Amino acid sequence: MTSSYTSNLGIEKPATGDQSGTWGDTVNVNMDIVDRAINGVGAISLSGTTHTLTTTDGTLSDGMYKVLVLGGSPSGTNTITISPNDQDKLYFVYNNSGQTAVFSQGSGANVTVANGDTKLIYADGAGAGAAVSDFTANLAMSSVNITGGTIDGTVIGGSSAAAGTFTTLSATGNTTLGDAAGDVTQNKGGFAAQGTGSPGSGSGVEINFGLVAGEGTVQAFDRDLSAWEQLRLRGNQVAFDISGTEKVRINSSGNLGVGTSSPSYPLHVSPGTSGEVARFNSTASVGATTDVVTFSDTNNFGLTLEGRSGGSAFKMNGTQTLALGQVSNGDAITINGSGNVSVGGAAYNPPTTDNDLSFDQSATNNFTCTPTGTGTLTFTNHTAGQSGNILLINSGGHAISLAATTKGDANLATTISTAGTYWLSYYDDGTNAYVTTSAAFA
Repeated sequence: MTSSYTSNLGIEKPATGDQSGTWGDTVNVNMDIVDRAINGVGAISLSGTTHTLTTTDGTLSDGMYKVLVLGGSPSGTNTITISPNDQDKLYFVYNNSGQTAVFSQGSGANVTVANGDTKLIYADGAGAGAAVSDFTANLAMSSVNITGGTIDGTVIGGSSAAAGTFTTLSATGNTTLGDAAGDVTQNKGGFAAQGTGSPGSGSGVEINFGLVAGEGTVQAFDRDLSAWEQLRLRGNQVAFDISGTEKVRINSSGNLGVGTSSPSYPLHVSPGTSGEVARFNSTASVGATTDVVTFSDTNNFGLTLEGRSGGSAFKMNGTQTLALGQVSNGDAITINGSGNVSVGGAAYNPPTTDNDLSFDQSATNNFTCTPTGTGTLTFTNHTAGQSGNILLINSGGHAISLAATTKGDANLATTISTAGTYWLSYYDDGTNAYVTTSAAFA
């Protein structure tokens, strides 16, 4: 009669009456098979990219080991086929081959064991469609101490919140901690910590640490404003962005730029079209909030120092005017770009030559006049409160009359019509100019 064999280990079962006087050899082999299946550790040498792990009925073979230690020198990922495909198998696997090992039995699922990893796997022996499964893939453990190694390719706290204490969090790929939206995300570009929701939706602020175009970045995304605020750190520069636009930069020379990305001075401020360059306010209790110092390009004012009463104590503007102090009708002292000086609204200016005896008060307030013929002493553009002087050189003794709005004593016209040099003073009330004169100078 013919022996039969067990389904999974191939242990020989002699038929009744068989192997008389020799059955002891069969029993010994069977005991070795059982021993190997219970505690056997087999060194499996791999080569190339394929290997067949065979169990031969009634013969000690590699497929009978309980523990498989993979070694050898495979040339790449090695696929290990468990044969035959109708045997149930349970293996403890340690892959020390230097390459990834893939266990297969039929057309069903496979199990991959990375180099350096250990796994507990089983094959279902389902024939052509047989599958290999990872018994350790879904272990439920209530108390585990992990004292070494790494945790790769999995989610921690995927279905419910998980707490952890970490000294280092690093990754070469992408790592997400938290809910599905990713409250804390580390990726290959850097590290992000954010509130709920994705950037651009919900409420809160996302803080993002990363690397963009050779720059280290610290970014804050304000979901309420849908805007990024950003600090960019380069090897030799620091820049601050608001709503995606650079506002401040410190360059490699230590120059601080506000409104410019290329500061050329220790402090370089470029307001663009915004008007004021700088403003310093005082809120001291001795007076109301008052602008103490203002740098501005509005109204052509370059620099203003303002007193607590609100009046300008010092002012320089783009029209080359310097003003000091303030009186009820304007600046106390003014020096314009031509060097003309005005005190309390009364100007002391270099005289303007006007030889036609018609004096325009809007041009200046001091004049020199050398008439070349007869004429009428006239003032135009009368300005209330304006006063001034006229040096009249009438060497030809030309007859001079007074216009209706030029007021003088009864002898004024006669006096200045006589050949000579005269000093005339006038004051204007907005309608008439009132004129007095000196005697003729020798």
